[in-house]
Amino acid sequence: MSKGIKSILTIISVFVFFIVLLFIIPAGFVSGDISNIITICTFVLAILLGFFIAASLSNYLSLQTLAAEETANFIALYHAYQLLNPKLAEEIKTKIDEYIVYSFDFEFIDYMDNTWNHFNNVINVINKIKDKNSVIFDNIMSLQMNMISTRQKMVVASRKIMSFSNWFILLILSIAQILLLYSIRTNSLLSIMITVILSSANILTLILLKDIDANNFAEAPFAYGVFQRVLSELGSLPYYVDIDIKAKRIKPSESTYRVGRYSEKFFEIENRHIDIINQ
Repeated sequence: MSKGIKSILTIISVFVFFIVLLFIIPAGFVSGDISNIITICTFVLAILLGFFIAASLSNYLSLQTLAAEETANFIALYHAYQLLNPKLAEEIKTKIDEYIVYSFDFEFIDYMDNTWNHFNNVINVINKIKDKNSVIFDNIMSLQMNMISTRQKMVVASRKIMSFSNWFILLILSIAQILLLYSIRTNSLLSIMITVILSSANILTLILLKDIDANNFAEAPFAYGVFQRVLSELGSLPYYVDIDIKAKRIKPSESTYRVGRYSEKFFEIENRHIDIINQ
């Protein structure tokens, strides 16, 4: 099932849930004038949601920028080795290809923590350079220092903003607002529609915040886009994970590409094998 279809089903499920809730929660179950309470509750919820969405989105966009910078450095590093030593260029090409393929074994938010060994394999090729007095060597050193700095920033940017206490506060405010909305509704169609729409929007906004905070908002198209560009520059075949293709998170546009398949559990990397697909 594609992510788009899952999103549509989630939206429909949320709306259906709140429609059913109309028959469970009676109107006016909270006595007295609650207009001031619902105003304050909505105001505080809007401020907190806006703050957390802005903070999470800033982190998410920073992570994307840093990932693009990392892949750009890989391309520049490969071309630098081509100028310096064609033999080492082939070795660095293999190491970068292995790094990128291995990166796809993990979610975008997790791959930095799980690919340090492969990243170090790329960095350590510099030890085989004999002529360390050339300008190109200095450029390679500068590129690798930038890559290490970028990677450290990515580790920080990949961390989630939302904590348990943050989610607890938002959920309490959301539930309170929804219950108050259901209490002040009338039997008119307009009132019922507004109650259901606002309640659904409340929950869907929390779901959106969850996706942004987890850095998986439109994750697959971006991750594949930046990494495939590196493979293209290396002259390697594009690489896709079979699970992502089956889930319709991504659709290969090339006629020839590599697919990583897993015979057992997804994260058991030793069970992965790569096939070449010709369409």
